[in-house]
Amino acid sequence: MKYIGVFGSRDGAEAALGEVQQLLLKFQIKEVIAEDNQVAVFYDLSTSGITLFAAGWFQIKDDKVSLIRVVFDPRPVLEMMSKR
Repeated sequence: MKYIGVFGSRDGAEAALGEVQQLLLKFQIKEVIAEDNQVAVFYDLSTSGITLFAAGWFQIKDDKVSLIRVVFDPRPVLEMMSKR
C-alpha cells in the first residue's frame, strides 16, 4: 500500500498507520462514495486541538487498499508548528 498526503508519502500500511497512532489522529467520517475499485471519503481530521476537513481517495486492488491520497488545507497545522 502507498500513502500520498500533504506532508509526504509513506510505503506500507504499517508506516501509514504508525503515523496515525503517533500523531493521535482522530477521524469523523462525513461521507463515503464508492464506485468499482475507487472510494472517496470526506471527513474531519483532528489532532492537537485542530480540526481540518479532509478528503481521501482510496484505490482498491484484490480486496485491499493499494493507494490512499489525502488532501487538506495544511495552514492551521503549519501555524501551530511555527508557534512551538
